[in-house]
This record gives sequence, C-alpha cells and structure tokens, in this order.
Amino acid sequence: MRLTQHTEYAFRMLIHAALRAPALTTVGEVAADFGLSAPHLNKVAQTLAAHNYLETIRGRSGGLALRKEPASIRLGQVAKITEPDFQMAPCMAS
Repeated sequence: MRLTQHTEYAFRMLIHAALRAPALTTVGEVAADFGLSAPHLNKVAQTLAAHNYLETIRGRSGGLALRKEPASIRLGQVAKITEPDFQMAPCMAS
C-alpha cells in the first residue's frame, strides 16, 4: 500500500503535536523539524482540524494542539480521511 504525501505529513504532524503536548506547536516548527513544505502542511493541518484531530488556536501565541489522546488515535482512521481513494485491497473498492 502506498500513501500520499498528505497522509505522511498528517502522521508527522500528529507525532510532532503529541511530542510537544501540552505545549502548542506551529506549522512552521513542524516544517522546520521535518524539512517539509509549510504551505502543504497548512492544508494538512486544516484536514486534521476538520476531523477533530487537531485544535487550531489563532493569534500571536497560537498554534496547534491535539484534540484526542495520542493512544486513541488510529493511523488507519487518519489514512482514511487523508487518502482520496483509500483501499487496502481491490475488493474494498466501493
């Protein structure tokens, strides 16, 4: 199974946020730490926030924080929301 960059970046962003908790992290910090594209990470953060994995806090001292306990996050569920045509096997096509 191959994953898109969007999914890989989502995994990395969640890992970074979990490691920083309870402190906030920013897209810029994630981009710098992993050497990733900040504009693409902004889209990833929007996806994760829309599905209640991340909380976004605006303002000068804002950032990103996990909305769920790290142990309750299932990577398969994250992959389902970040992959446009997620299927483990051809028989799973809808």
